[in-house]
Amino acid sequence: MKTDLETLGLWPGSSPVRHLMNMLSLWRYPPQPELIDSISDLPSPKYHQLHPYFIWKPEHAITDRVRNNGVLPCLYGCPNPQVVSSGAGRPRVILGTSGQYYIFASRLTGKVCKKYWHADKPQWLEKLPQWLEKLPQRFSNIVPVFLTHKKAVCKCVLDEMRRSGRSPEDTSKQLTEALNLKYERAHLAYLLCVQNVRDAEAGVYGQRTITGFLRQEDTPAPCGGYSDGDGWCGVSVSSLYLVQVEELLTLLLQGAFGQALRSALSSASCPFGRSTPACSLCPGL
Repeated sequence: MKTDLETLGLWPGSSPVRHLMNMLSLWRYPPQPELIDSISDLPSPKYHQLHPYFIWKPEHAITDRVRNNGVLPCLYGCPNPQVVSSGAGRPRVILGTSGQYYIFASRLTGKVCKKYWHADKPQWLEKLPQWLEKLPQRFSNIVPVFLTHKKAVCKCVLDEMRRSGRSPEDTSKQLTEALNLKYERAHLAYLLCVQNVRDAEAGVYGQRTITGFLRQEDTPAPCGGYSDGDGWCGVSVSSLYLVQVEELLTLLLQGAFGQALRSALSSASCPFGRSTPACSLCPGL
């Protein structure tokens, strides 16, 4: 992450990089491990154990278009907030339907109150819709996850639960199977890369290579298990957590969409020329 963010000019202290028209995606994906050319060493499993991550730096110039030149609010309610970056922040593991990824949130500070918080703090994200009156929820809607105090789950998981109608227990089992399957495929890809090098050195492809003579260590590195903290670092989510998140999201959606629908209906005009609240020709409204 640090190397990638330095290349983009987003790491604190790195040289600024000009992105024409701000054409930069906040989603970052790891390199394709099969394309990495390791001449003198066997393929490393660490390149097969990298996960995508989402950059969440609301104070940076890359979000100027979304902020619309507004001033970021302070978490602690300062009347004249001056929110700036105060470090690299932290990555948080997110669980999605297609695998796990990270959200890399910056560390913010208020110059007035001298207090610190992270940009993925739910209490701070809730302040953004109040701050952006002309663009309600546009800023916080960019975040692809549903955040709580200690955990986070991708919005796609909750969408899948509503679409399929599965219980939290069934959804938990489905996610566990999908996550472990992705790990097994990455493990297999690593073993195939090692086998490809061995076959080339044995002349299977028509000409023997000399890479085996250049290596000091000829034993492939272990890939590690699914939950290996130094490797894949896989996570899982319990059905109890899905129940809690689903209840919170249901209340949130009822409030947000209900208020938006009432606002739209109150400002809409009846196609039959009558007032919308008392229109008998439009029973659906």
